[in-house]
Amino acid sequence: MTENGGVSGGVSEGSGEGDLVSPADQAGRVDQDNTELVEVVLQVPVGVFRQVQTLAETRGVEPAVLIEQWIGRMIADGDDRLVDLSAVLAAISRVPSATVPVPPVSDGP
Repeated sequence: MTENGGVSGGVSEGSGEGDLVSPADQAGRVDQDNTELVEVVLQVPVGVFRQVQTLAETRGVEPAVLIEQWIGRMIADGDDRLVDLSAVLAAISRVPSATVPVPPVSDGP
């Protein structure tokens, strides 16, 4: 933790509201695919950020990259509803497994 209570690596004190910095203020910032980037300030509880850091480390990426991937997947899926994964897994576990007939294998034409 830093002197002012923030955690190094992206956590800092602020207004509590997400801020979007104008792309004009960050001209020239692009990723490896030459996609223009903007910086978004996000505040989360320190414990949540540490969990994100741990996940990012296990995947060999920076926390910001992991968060960007999560946001991108939600947008790409076209569904921004948050669901409780444990509830989804519990529901799937209650679905009876279906048996699919497998056609016999022939030895020739």
